[in-house]
Amino acid sequence: MAYVNIASTTVGSGGASTVTFSSIPQIYRDLEIIINGRSNVSGYVDTMTCQFNGSGSMTLNIAYALHNNNNSNSISTGTVSSTNNVGWSIGNTGHNSNIFGFTKLYFTNYSNTNIPTHLWSKTQDCTNLAQSSNNIYIGNVTGYTSANTAITQLTLGFASSSWMQYTDISLYGIG
Repeated sequence: MAYVNIASTTVGSGGASTVTFSSIPQIYRDLEIIINGRSNVSGYVDTMTCQFNGSGSMTLNIAYALHNNNNSNSISTGTVSSTNNVGWSIGNTGHNSNIFGFTKLYFTNYSNTNIPTHLWSKTQDCTNLAQSSNNIYIGNVTGYTSANTAITQLTLGFASSSWMQYTDISLYGIG
């Protein structure tokens, strides 16, 4: 099985509101995005969004779970229709500047126009481990697209914040 780096980017000085991968080749079976990054939100975690093909017309129907070990082992779960939430990223409150979170997004059959594209996302953020709060966030999202349309462009961002400098995002083609 081929695993090919299609594109990679590192967010520069001043951050970026979004990161876009365009002209995605339609020659692979699946896509994977690996993110080592954080947002500038004033909070511990931030909801990550993904826009498909340059518009909001193709959305995701998702189920999600977010776990925080430092909050009485609480877990948030739910299902959402017509959203573009694909995961979480570490926020900017109370964190050392060198702490980044990890998110992996996996899109199956992204170029097939006969079936919806399915998404699986996993987020792991260990925040403040060197400090007293020791928060660990683990999140999962699963879902499928609202249309049987090939994905040719992906734009990653946040509902109300931006990617911070040194965030690394890579797009891979698989199969």
